[in-house]
Amino acid sequence: MNSNSNDSNNGGDMSEPSVPLVFPDEVRHYVLAFRRAVAEKNVAEVRNLYDQEFNQLSQTYFEGIAWPDGAVILDVVDQDTTFVALYKELFFRHIYAKLKPDFQDRLDSFHNYVDLFNILLGLDTQAPEVELPQQWLWDMIDEFVYQFQTFHYYRTNVEKLSPAEREDLKANIHMWSAQTVVQYLVALVRKAEIDVTKPPVDPSDEKSAVDNSKPKVAPMFQSLGEFALLGLLRVNSLMGDFTTAMNMLVPLNLRGNKRVAYLRNTAAQSTMYYYLGLCYMMDRRYVDALKTFSSFLMFSIRNKYVVPRGYQHYTVKKRIDKMYGLLAICTVFAPQRLDEKLHQNMRDQVGDRLQRMAAGEIKAFQDTFYHSAPKFVTLAVPNFDDPETTNSHQNMFRRIMSVVLREVTQRQKHAGIKSMLKLCTTIDTAKLATFVDLDEAQLKTELVALKHKSRCKRWRGGTPKDGEWSIAHDVDFMINSGNSVVVAEYKPPRRYGEFFIRHILRTQDTIADIRRGNEDDDQDDEE
Repeated sequence: MNSNSNDSNNGGDMSEPSVPLVFPDEVRHYVLAFRRAVAEKNVAEVRNLYDQEFNQLSQTYFEGIAWPDGAVILDVVDQDTTFVALYKELFFRHIYAKLKPDFQDRLDSFHNYVDLFNILLGLDTQAPEVELPQQWLWDMIDEFVYQFQTFHYYRTNVEKLSPAEREDLKANIHMWSAQTVVQYLVALVRKAEIDVTKPPVDPSDEKSAVDNSKPKVAPMFQSLGEFALLGLLRVNSLMGDFTTAMNMLVPLNLRGNKRVAYLRNTAAQSTMYYYLGLCYMMDRRYVDALKTFSSFLMFSIRNKYVVPRGYQHYTVKKRIDKMYGLLAICTVFAPQRLDEKLHQNMRDQVGDRLQRMAAGEIKAFQDTFYHSAPKFVTLAVPNFDDPETTNSHQNMFRRIMSVVLREVTQRQKHAGIKSMLKLCTTIDTAKLATFVDLDEAQLKTELVALKHKSRCKRWRGGTPKDGEWSIAHDVDFMINSGNSVVVAEYKPPRRYGEFFIRHILRTQDTIADIRRGNEDDDQDDEE
């Protein structure tokens, strides 16, 4: 059951009744067992009922229809509103994944998230009355942001809206508003007592040691707060505010203890690396973007079973494919040496677009960015009263793509100059100007622009937004007082370790195959 994998929302027939008049005894027993596990704070049982049983029952009884409505469940669980809010979170997620949500579904889901988060925020911070598994906490935040994203795509796709839907949207102009979504995510961060302006505490630093006399936040709220930070990273990225998005990761130790929630959960980890890499890319920090994408992609290559099975499987796999596309764009902007396996996977994923982008073809950049970037949201409310109103759901995407394409156009002017500089160690500006068909004054202007484009911030430690200015290209130069261009070409050192490791592993596999073959021959001889 994966609503994130169903962006087009092509699903079941909405003419089917959304609420069965009766539901099987097995489902009734499941609901009662689920409620009992939540009431008893049996996290292991809740995890099993949430992650396994719900999916199995959905496939058996509710493949083409919705689960029983919350109003029906309320009578079954003795008016337990807390449990019903949790149940309805799964109920609406199933509709988004398997059916086609209509306006009422989107509105009811929004109100249920408001009720659910109000319940969670009202729990005791140190000893909450409800305990939920970390996987559900992440899926809850992830689905909340996903439904916000799809709602704004739905509302601004005006030409597909019926007259009734237009009237409903006019009457509920504040539903799924960015302000409300951000406010609740920030409230969950504050519930975990996380200060978004302060970097994580270093346990080895005595001056910044944690005050142990202060009551500790429950692990559930600590995880929920960290996941909410990733939700804020994603929301701000979707709105095009990449600086604020990057600042959301200030409290997180990205290279810290692997036992923290956001590094243990593969889906959360993929979200963090994908959107952080996107922020770096839009901030022209292409080397940092390369390292960010490469870090998670190499992790996925070395751990073949890193992609989780079940709810988040399609989401993580699709995000990995998108990372390869953005990685290819960054590789063209700031050429860097990549791992051989990573480079081959990138070429397989992007295809001939990689060579076309290297040649400066605008269409190749457009296609790659279109398939690799997220669906950015347009927050402006359309004028539903104007019959001439056109679709605006792609407006934000087009604006952000125009920034990338403008960078491509600007770099095209410098391609000839850069190629010529690679052939020289020192060259007079007048002579270089004749080679590139420019006058000397215009050449110096373009050299200054090339110098600017070849520099970017690179992360050396600290928070994600920190960095030091350095050269990102393989060619650096300066103009001396004699109007001569002095070139310093950087050649990265060859890495022999990867070559030997790759061939050692290949030899070990060959030896293992030979031994298995010999064992099979011995067994045949005995027979």
